[in-house]
Amino acid sequence: MSTDKRSSLRRLAEDITGTLATRVLTMGFGLMTGIITARVLGPENRGIFGLAALFPASVVTLSKLGQSQATIYFIRKEKADVSQVVSNVVYIALAVGTLLVGVAFLLRATLLSTVLKGVPLWCLTVVLPLIPILLMESYLYGLLQATDRFRVYNTRLFLEAVGTLSAMATVLLWLDWGLAGALGVAVGVRTTMTAWVLWTVNRGSPLRLRFDVGLFRRMIRYGFKSHVQIIASHFHFKAGVYLVAYFLNPAQVAFFAIAERLAEHIMYIPQSLGLALFPRLTGSDEARAHSMTARACR
Repeated sequence: MSTDKRSSLRRLAEDITGTLATRVLTMGFGLMTGIITARVLGPENRGIFGLAALFPASVVTLSKLGQSQATIYFIRKEKADVSQVVSNVVYIALAVGTLLVGVAFLLRATLLSTVLKGVPLWCLTVVLPLIPILLMESYLYGLLQATDRFRVYNTRLFLEAVGTLSAMATVLLWLDWGLAGALGVAVGVRTTMTAWVLWTVNRGSPLRLRFDVGLFRRMIRYGFKSHVQIIASHFHFKAGVYLVAYFLNPAQVAFFAIAERLAEHIMYIPQSLGLALFPRLTGSDEARAHSMTARACR
């Protein structure tokens, strides 16, 4: 095996193990955060918290349009200008996210009587700003993958886990702010970390004022190829939470959501592999892609 191939596989292994180790570490922090929220909020409020926090993520999954994968493809395969790609996806996230916030608010009565049954209106209002934040976060993650900035990606995961645990402990155990405090932490920490990633990305690939319509059209066409799969994957794990909310009560949602989240941790292994592998496959020829996939899976 040539030196270049050995070096490439070594970097791939480092990115996979680094991402997996970070996810396992953050899982520990997440478990401690979950214990605090469950013990302090109680079953009913913990169920409301989990359902309200999940809703923006589900909306974002429906509206990603495969742009994270398109970002990786166009940077690695098409050699598109990184600054223009990141500028386009930031504008898309802000525009689509803001539109979705308005639509969700207009449909609030229907949502609160069906999939969000038991969630107060004020809780929904608090978490709606997360929609454009999570959409932008998703697109920026694609950029970090495409440019091999896995250290930034993993640092962000670690800081979010530590920040969430510290903030939850403060607002729930010390300040006793209850459900409002927990939702405030969920929104505040995610917003802060997304702003940090955007600032970090902008330092290496400065944002531009121009929106490239031609690039947008090509990325949308490519992104639709993976969009259905992303939706199916998300709701394969999360649809049960909404079904429990519709037929039962927030207390039962809390128990189901905690159990579902614990089971989902097993996916950290293939997710870590895929995150590091996909950008490299995109930028490789067919023979190299097959070889790298086989080695990574072994």
